Amino acid sequence: MTRSKSSLIVLFVTALFLSAGSLRAEEPAEKPGVYMLFVWGTNDPGVRDGVEISRRKIEAAFVEDTSPYASEAEHEGYYNSAGGLVALNPYIKEKRTLEGDDASGENILKNCRELAAAAGPNDAVMVYILCHSATIKGPDGKRRHGLAPIAENARDLQLHKYGIARGSIMKAIKSKPHRLNMLITDSCSESLRVNLKECEDYAVTACVFDPYLPPFLLKAKGNLNIHASRPETSSSHGELSWGFVPFGWKEVPSDPEARHAYERYAGTVFTNAFLQLAQGLCNPDTDYTVDAFFRKLRLELDDQCWEMKYYLKWTRQFANLEHFFGQSTQTLTRYNDDSEAFPPDLEFKSKYEEAYAKENDADATSL
Repeated sequence: MTRSKSSLIVLFVTALFLSAGSLRAEEPAEKPGVYMLFVWGTNDPGVRDGVEISRRKIEAAFVEDTSPYASEAEHEGYYNSAGGLVALNPYIKEKRTLEGDDASGENILKNCRELAAAAGPNDAVMVYILCHSATIKGPDGKRRHGLAPIAENARDLQLHKYGIARGSIMKAIKSKPHRLNMLITDSCSESLRVNLKECEDYAVTACVFDPYLPPFLLKAKGNLNIHASRPETSSSHGELSWGFVPFGWKEVPSDPEARHAYERYAGTVFTNAFLQLAQGLCNPDTDYTVDAFFRKLRLELDDQCWEMKYYLKWTRQFANLEHFFGQSTQTLTRYNDDSEAFPPDLEFKSKYEEAYAKENDADATSL
């Protein structure tokens, strides 16, 4: 009798163990999350207005649907369930902002490491930086990209005191394994004709549619280290990062036509291209890969730059237009973890370049 009871107890405990195991196996995986850091280079009065416009536009995208499809959806009388970047809010586990003197290289690395430590293996870490920067030739002859978030003017970036290599930032982001790591920087890539020593940690001492960004940040895997411009368009000079600050547009204009122009063109060209892609509608069956994101953003940046030129020409803002004729477009660039740019894609051709050049040769020479 005792032996039978013992057998029953063993069977009962075994059943409980197996059922508990099956329940654990059926528990859903932890919901993916997003950790974000935005860095705004606001110490230079000469670019502060443009930075603030870009900042306001990105922050507004998390509060209301500012996508180009929002007004159309409202006009047609149906609800746009995509919700712009608002759709990301339930998944954002932490979002930080640095500006002014707080945006030092040391502070950026500290915040990146803290966000990286807090993020889990199924999470995404995204760092977005708008500031001055330059390409630096190191003692090994390689050109690496350095950022200057607290520079007070474009002529003296003080990289020898306050600069930071993008490799340092990417290294901090990847200090712990995550599903997705992203570094996005919007700034120039002019080459500095100086040799600066490297030091520890790479720091530089010199329908049924979704908005694109939310599902990308929640589904994509890998690493993406991208920058708004190209470090070498010739042997000694890199590209500039373009922006447009209309006179008198300190705030969002109330006139509908002016508001449309503000939302489409004011701020940096890269910010507008990024928001166009981030909030653009896409099929939910899209393959969300870092390579696809890069290609789409590059095309969007090309579109945005040429549309900006058409707008300036149409509104006869020739003083602004002259700057935009300096190069055909900004060139989105990928970097490795050591701040070196990947070779340019020689097969990429602007779909507007040839037609626009023919149409505007006379205008360009007359400016």
